[in-house]
Amino acid sequence: MLDTIEKNGVANLVAEMLTRGTANRTPAEFQEAIADLGAQINTSVGADALSISGRTLARNFVPVMELLEEMLTEPRWDAFEFDLAKSQALDTIVTNQANLEELATRASAFVTYGGDDIRAHSVLGSQSSVASLTLEDLKSFFSKNVSPEVSSLRIVGSVSEAAVTTTLSGLADSWTQPAPSLPKVSAPDLPEDAAVYFYDVPGAKQSIFNFSHIGPIRTDKDFYPVTVANYILGGGGFASRLTQQLRETKGYTYSIFSRFTATEHEGVFNILSQIRSNVTYEATALIREILSQYGNTFSDHDLATTKSFYINSKARSFESFSAKLGLLANIDRYDLPYDYVLRENEIVEAMAVDEMRRLIATYIKPEQMRYVIVGDGETQVERLNGLGLGSVTVLNEKVDALSR
Repeated sequence: MLDTIEKNGVANLVAEMLTRGTANRTPAEFQEAIADLGAQINTSVGADALSISGRTLARNFVPVMELLEEMLTEPRWDAFEFDLAKSQALDTIVTNQANLEELATRASAFVTYGGDDIRAHSVLGSQSSVASLTLEDLKSFFSKNVSPEVSSLRIVGSVSEAAVTTTLSGLADSWTQPAPSLPKVSAPDLPEDAAVYFYDVPGAKQSIFNFSHIGPIRTDKDFYPVTVANYILGGGGFASRLTQQLRETKGYTYSIFSRFTATEHEGVFNILSQIRSNVTYEATALIREILSQYGNTFSDHDLATTKSFYINSKARSFESFSAKLGLLANIDRYDLPYDYVLRENEIVEAMAVDEMRRLIATYIKPEQMRYVIVGDGETQVERLNGLGLGSVTVLNEKVDALSR
């Protein structure tokens, strides 16, 4: 979100370039140094974070962290590697224009934010924005925005606190960029009425559904309870109503699910699926019906099934290193208490049917949802006009403009 639309894609290329050599090591030498330690170091970028993740033998923790220090304090900015990374980003942008799921994501983002908001644009950038980027753009972004003042380090493994603090002392001395000016982010408004949006892919044999509206932020007291309330709707696999009715009963799809996701800034409720093209209308109408009836029909049996899953499934949910890292990430990013998992169990145990129904009524809004569909417009758009949600809005021109 620190990219501009004109220079969109900078953050992604910065992340790409960090593993492509340092001032003292060529790209090949840097990768050989990682491989010689039996380690992995990867970078990625999302809407609101640049992440470096790694894995190493405990005995090689110190030399791997020394390589991390080189990455952050002495990036190479190799011209050949920059041209290669830029070319790869452009190829992926073009490839994504034929990826129906990616098109559904982009269309949903455009409908939610509008074309003038960076959140509607892919982190990869557009063809024109990436083509315009220079190494100086990357250096400027890195020096202004990649700062220890807004960073955190999470470690899981057989490494003592003393070893960590001693090893990081050099990084603390050498990495001194000031904190960037972070944008103020607000969630979009919930629309007054539901509407249907369509991206036309002529001859498509499937329709991709991405139905959404805003939800609670991650730090909202209702966020975890409403994720629990979603279990019987679309979070529980074969136990969920969406799967039972659209897959098991009707055979419209192989997989369908709903979810609440959120950051500290904004949240969203999504329903995602791939539907047989010739039942696009029927599936959309059935989903609306299931949503509208869900709260009133939530039963004691549904509550018991939900509680059984959430309480029993956590018994061994946090044994892996990646799961432990996830715990640390939640505690760090959202300022959660160290025993938040135990507190979540207490929330589940105390939940009653009336509370479930309140959450459903408050946070699941089928009549204020954006129904985004990617599929064959010739055979499906006119039928979808019969849903009673107004005329379908075709998005091809506006969504395609985001990638050009």
